[in-house]
Amino acid sequence: MNTPDKQNILVLGGSGTVGSAVVEAFSAAGDFEVHAVSRQGQSEIPGVVSHCFDLHASSIVSNLPAIEFDYIVDCAQPRYHAEDAADFGIDHIRKIEAACSARTKKLIYTSGVWVYGDQARPNRISEQSPLAPLEFAKARMPILEYLQESSYPWIQLCLPSIVYGSVGPFQEMVRKARESDLVSIYDEAVLWSVVERCDLAQAYLSVINERLNQPVYCIAEPDTVSVVAFFDAIGQAVKKPIPRKTREALSESLSKGDHEVTFASQPVDSELIRRQAGWKPKHRYSKDFWKFVNNGDLEEET
Repeated sequence: MNTPDKQNILVLGGSGTVGSAVVEAFSAAGDFEVHAVSRQGQSEIPGVVSHCFDLHASSIVSNLPAIEFDYIVDCAQPRYHAEDAADFGIDHIRKIEAACSARTKKLIYTSGVWVYGDQARPNRISEQSPLAPLEFAKARMPILEYLQESSYPWIQLCLPSIVYGSVGPFQEMVRKARESDLVSIYDEAVLWSVVERCDLAQAYLSVINERLNQPVYCIAEPDTVSVVAFFDAIGQAVKKPIPRKTREALSESLSKGDHEVTFASQPVDSELIRRQAGWKPKHRYSKDFWKFVNNGDLEEET
């Protein structure tokens, strides 16, 4: 199945918010034979080789025994949930490493900014920030420690607070806003960093094309967003005001993890990947995000 003039890349979680954009970016680049693993069925992207099996229950080696991969990109767990420690823990990483061969040049792990905790303002989270995870992200710590000690060529991409675009959690927020179920915080000092999902996919592509070797890269648009302004912008786009609640009031309706995330201030500095790879987001939340609310996707730029 290996194509002589193309590099083989395997994307785990290829149908997810992040993974589907990554699959599309590598496919469009034209230099890769793209394999996507998912439980959701065949990829609709022409030329992508789909593999349907459950990563929880199956090994990559047993399902893809004859394929050697130049690169493996793990997009299977960009969010954090209580079951993550069991479903996508160190055993999951070992399954990925078992699929490596002498041909494998790079492994990319998808992490999230919450492993850095709520850094003291006005500090921005960068690759030098100490790991101090929020409570709900602590299950990730053994994995990150394992990656640091692994003899395999791992790079961790650290995603920002919100990945917005035509699919994913952002669209769920828009749906809730239209149904009047979305509630905003009442604290303008809380800041998030954001990135559009296709721009994020280009960051994955840049890591491989530019042969980057730092163990961690933080990905985000240059500007932070006030969380209050973020929710207000959704309200303006759907023509429904988003009610605001105080920290105390939200603690009565949100889960402990959601409450912790909502009030965590997470400004992210992505200077390292911009400098080393020339990665630059094409979109800006302040200019483009409303188009995703109104149309479900960006209009063609002229």
